Amino acid sequence: MKKIIVLGAGMVGSAIAIDLAKSHNVTSADFDPHKLCLLKTKNIFTKKTDLTNKKELSDLQILRDYYEK
Repeated sequence: MKKIIVLGAGMVGSAIAIDLAKSHNVTSADFDPHKLCLLKTKNIFTKKTDLTNKKELSDLQILRDYYEK
């Protein structure tokens, strides 16, 4: 089972995450905790991240290291 991270949990990002979660381990990264909470109910891992902040975005490197294992 592949591990995938979806950046953004808006209308498009959440639809992609939900679809991919049917056959993959999915993590969704977004700034809005309400959107992330809705995805948690779909068995999707979440990470609160401001995707416009270079520091926070680079912190997702930790997730990339996890996914490469």
